[in-house]
Amino acid sequence: MTKDQIIQKLHEYGVISCHVANSDGLVPLRGGRVAEHVYRFDTPGGCPLAVKVVRPNEALILRVLAHLRSRLVPSICCPELIGEGLLIWHYLDPAAVGPLHPDLAKAYAQFHNATDDGKVFAELGLPAKLEKSGQEFYIDTLHRCFGAAMVNLAKLQGYAWPVLDTVRQTMAKVGEREDELAERFGNTPFAWIHNDFREENLVGNPPKLIDWGSSYGYGPYLCDIAPYLVESDEAMRAFAGESAIYQSRSQNERQGDLLACTAAALTGYLHWHLGDMLKDGDMERVRSALDRRRKQYQWLHTMLATG
Repeated sequence: MTKDQIIQKLHEYGVISCHVANSDGLVPLRGGRVAEHVYRFDTPGGCPLAVKVVRPNEALILRVLAHLRSRLVPSICCPELIGEGLLIWHYLDPAAVGPLHPDLAKAYAQFHNATDDGKVFAELGLPAKLEKSGQEFYIDTLHRCFGAAMVNLAKLQGYAWPVLDTVRQTMAKVGEREDELAERFGNTPFAWIHNDFREENLVGNPPKLIDWGSSYGYGPYLCDIAPYLVESDEAMRAFAGESAIYQSRSQNERQGDLLACTAAALTGYLHWHLGDMLKDGDMERVRSALDRRRKQYQWLHTMLATG
């Protein structure tokens, strides 16, 4: 959908007035931790909004989130436009980098609870996907990500950042138990997942989670949030106190879930996101991003070394 087509839709649905919705009224967001394909605009009343073209899979889960009035995402305006391929929400500045806020951890668990049995999809007449490709897909995912992660780490051979020692030592431990971790990961209980849970997709204070374009269905319930839970006792308590799946698991099962999902998430980060940053060539950003996750890798290394 072009910028002019977006403006036309905004006119049709009376979102903003003609004197605001002109060629200069939609301002593309650039840089920082907000995607470039999002536009910001102001209503006549001065309320900052953002608009994004969404694909069918993202539109599906956004319709559910709007129906649930979930605190997991920014307030969604004109939910009827989601079916037209446009998401409009109250604009929020990027969230401050730091430990996961307990409110977001709680809201994510509530989202799992609300979508667990698929009833909300049936209420809305939407085709819920019960899983992406099943357990075998996720078992294979960890193996593939581990191989790519090691290739990307090799590209940093000439750098002497202290954090790299932690990351390399952790990945060595993952390699020693790769088959076990992959099997555990694939057999962790499933829930609907965001699948791109990282600080670049957090906005506001308390933070909200945006960019659901990688959310295709159900997968291991801790697969993207686990690293943020293990580095924050407050976030862990908030999630654990709300998550029906977590509460249904034994203490040993919970520990196994956290271990496997943290290993998968941090290995996946080295594959996908480190790979993207290496292509961009911004090595200071690479160092900073790894430093931000140092505590997560340290936790994983300790658990693998002592378990």
